Amino acid sequence: MLTVTYPKITQNVSAVTQDTILEEKPVPKKNRIVEESPEKEKEDDKKKTEKLDKTDTSGEIKHTSFDCFLKTNFGHIINPKQKSGSEVPLESRAFLKEFSYSYKVNRDCKNHEPYPKAMCSACIPPSIHMKRQVYRHVDYAQIMNSEEVGRLIRHWFQTSMQRVGYLYGYYAEDPTYEDGDRAVVEAIYEPPQQNDLNNSIILPDQLQTNVDKISARLGLQRIGYVFTTYNNDVFLTSEEVMQAARFQEAFQITHPVGVTVSKQIIMVLRRDSKKGDEVIPEVYMMSDQCQSLVRDGLLLPPDDRKHLKLKESDG
Repeated sequence: MLTVTYPKITQNVSAVTQDTILEEKPVPKKNRIVEESPEKEKEDDKKKTEKLDKTDTSGEIKHTSFDCFLKTNFGHIINPKQKSGSEVPLESRAFLKEFSYSYKVNRDCKNHEPYPKAMCSACIPPSIHMKRQVYRHVDYAQIMNSEEVGRLIRHWFQTSMQRVGYLYGYYAEDPTYEDGDRAVVEAIYEPPQQNDLNNSIILPDQLQTNVDKISARLGLQRIGYVFTTYNNDVFLTSEEVMQAARFQEAFQITHPVGVTVSKQIIMVLRRDSKKGDEVIPEVYMMSDQCQSLVRDGLLLPPDDRKHLKLKESDG
């Protein structure tokens, strides 16, 4: 028997893939059908605090929302909720470098002869310092159309072939988190694809432009993609990490403060190894640094499914 746990269970979004376990999270109080007593709410809040204390010794959420991070660290310079990046004074835009990862040689440097004949500190790529991202661009994912998810899962179960689809929906403020951002999934579009027991390959699609136009008329946009997998020993395989990073790089937006970011989510559907046919959606995002490492060619096609391969130095 197939059990699909939507839309009652949605998932916190992980900003990085390592050391992050997605937690079940209740629907915000204002959307609950059954009202709870103040005593029950206090008890739930106490349990939530205790849970946070167990996962983070500081008692804080591991990844804050991006706008909250901006407000906390750069609030004296900018207003994260402003309407246009042009409103940030030119002399104050230096902080944007904090979010701009680039590991390529600047071939347009005017201080000397073109690379590789010469190189200076202004054009040499920076050293790579791996660090955990403390903020996330999407805080919460909510599935509104459970029927479409159910159909995708049933097709997967009946054929045993993997399946992939694009998520369409919109972004909304999430009152659960300070300055939070929620991805609301309303529809899934399954493009032409070639499937086998382990992978799905997306094929050229002549209808994609029309799909995007129709969704825009409905007030929807592509907000991520979903795929099925039999993998249960890692959150994401190395190839899935690279594919997610490429997808995020392909779909970016300009944040009001002027920095370019991606808010594309990756939803994984897999069977619960302990509950047989029950499928729980898991939602991830790659860190900005991971996205840049893949874009600049420093993370190479992996040799195995559990490890990423770093390009060796040319020097």
